[in-house]
Amino acid sequence: MTDITVTTDFNSDASLRDMFRAVAVAKLMDASNAWWGCSNANDRQKIFAFIRRCIRTDFCSPDLADFHYLYISSDEKLFKKILICPNHILLTLLPPRTAQNYSLRNRPHNRLHFSNNGL
Repeated sequence: MTDITVTTDFNSDASLRDMFRAVAVAKLMDASNAWWGCSNANDRQKIFAFIRRCIRTDFCSPDLADFHYLYISSDEKLFKKILICPNHILLTLLPPRTAQNYSLRNRPHNRLHFSNNGL
């Protein structure tokens, strides 16, 4: 019988960066679609400052500097899943479809747009 021992060198930069991405970034991205809209500029600045500190201390790779891009891509992926799946639970929360009789440019979806000007 052979004993199998798995050892990992946690002192290496790659392992530390992988652990950071698996733990810290996963915690930040968890439900970011829900809390990002409720956060203000000060909250987001604190998140960006935390990531900058982690990059400076070499806990994570510099490609993580654009956390906003990670959020946007995650949000777009969720929205596409909602539109594709007819039984998605969030589909009922979307505005109604629009009937377009014009030959306009292609839009990413056929839902109504609401204005944010309060009118």
